[in-house]
Amino acid sequence: MEFGLQVGGMSVASLRELAALADASGFRYLTVPDHFVLEEPGSGLDVTKPSLEAIAVLGALAASTTQAKLGGMVLCNMFRHPALTAQAVSTLDHLSNGRAFLGIGAGWTRAEFDMMGLPYPEVKVRLRMLDEALVAIKLLWTQERATLAGEFYRLTDAVCVPL
Repeated sequence: MEFGLQVGGMSVASLRELAALADASGFRYLTVPDHFVLEEPGSGLDVTKPSLEAIAVLGALAASTTQAKLGGMVLCNMFRHPALTAQAVSTLDHLSNGRAFLGIGAGWTRAEFDMMGLPYPEVKVRLRMLDEALVAIKLLWTQERATLAGEFYRLTDAVCVPL
């Protein structure tokens, strides 16, 4: 059995300290939430806890750990174009010496979208967007040049070359 730990809602120093301790203790996975503001179940958005940008925090955790795999729990597809997600996670993989993984979802905390003025399509549309984003990310990670003419995303001879 493998164990993982989600870390978030605390200072950067505390995140790094907890991640290093979890890594040294044998946790196989470390994940971070991907939210503009954290949410307490049943209570709504919690503006009292720090909510740091997920991929940037994962980069800091890569420098504070040596063994645990690192990823989002889960990254919100609606917050980033798939090409940016592909490049960011690929960069994280290089920073962590091959320990990055992609956890990605369609997005569900409507209050975050509303407060940031982001579109929040119905769930069927968000799931189609997620499916197409996964196609785009896979193309970027596996092809020298990626082209996609999708319903939501377009790539034209796109490259993903962080190193």
